[in-house]
Amino acid sequence: MINLGILGKKFFFKRILSAASNSGTISKSDDKSLLEAIVKGEEKYISDLVAMIERYQKPVIGVSLYDEEKDRTIYPVGKSIYKGLFYPTPERAVAALSKMVGYGRFLQRQQAIDEQNQKTIIGDRN
Repeated sequence: MINLGILGKKFFFKRILSAASNSGTISKSDDKSLLEAIVKGEEKYISDLVAMIERYQKPVIGVSLYDEEKDRTIYPVGKSIYKGLFYPTPERAVAALSKMVGYGRFLQRQQAIDEQNQKTIIGDRN
């Protein structure tokens, strides 16, 4: 599954909050607390996404709405073996999933070869 535009909203909210703060619509402290809430919301989203990956054992890849310098592609979550994965473009997310599918097919072929080899070895013993 690919999700689009969930991560990266903070960039746009920063601009909106800055404009509201500069115009006196909201205070600087409200600006800061609202931005912190947005960042925490993104962190919770990543955590929930990783929990979903763990539960269903299926890949979920995100596409960021906007990348800032400090943004990453891989987001570790606690002690989970899985991580949040977010690409800057839908094309890169699709390419990553395509590579995963190819690797899965490779593993299936290897497993079939290994099983056939086991049958041959067992057959030779009899």
